[in-house]
Amino acid sequence: MNANQSQKNHKQFQIPMAVTDEVIRDFGIKPEDVTWRLIGNRKCRVVLVDATKEVYDEYMLTIWAEQKREDRESRCLVPGKNGKLIRCPESNKCANCSHASKVCRERNRPASLSFLIDEGAEPASPDSVENTVIYEALLEDLIARLSEIEPKYGEIFRLLYDGATQQEMADRLGMKQRTVSDYIKKIRAIVQSLVKDT
Repeated sequence: MNANQSQKNHKQFQIPMAVTDEVIRDFGIKPEDVTWRLIGNRKCRVVLVDATKEVYDEYMLTIWAEQKREDRESRCLVPGKNGKLIRCPESNKCANCSHASKVCRERNRPASLSFLIDEGAEPASPDSVENTVIYEALLEDLIARLSEIEPKYGEIFRLLYDGATQQEMADRLGMKQRTVSDYIKKIRAIVQSLVKDT
């Protein structure tokens, strides 16, 4: 066995275990052993615990998967080859992207009101009480109609209207984010056909 293989086999792995003030106090952890590290995409106070490569890989697998998912979800939605929206393939290159100023990297929401105003959007004028009541009645009718087609459609449309993200909807309804995304596409097609019929 040569020196490189020996060093590789004896490489030390350390798992970052998040700690709080209570954990530090209760377990008698020395303050100099506590450091700041990223766990997933969150900065946490941690204590580094020695581990074997197998234990380290098993522990870090979920953290790496979370990092990858959050990175993917934070990318802009841009038009693809067939005109449908896709995740931007240029990961972490937003500074040079022409779409970067149009969305916030946090859940693909518009960057700010000032950006929208610069683009020509104007705040809606306050409606009369009568218009608000009519609007709410139409909204409830639409939700009821969607619920008749598929009960989840009504729930998802209500959550969309309330401003929930796809991940928040998935968590609340107990389904995968991808399933929610598919339902939203179907709901959009149904609503568009209803609008064309009127």
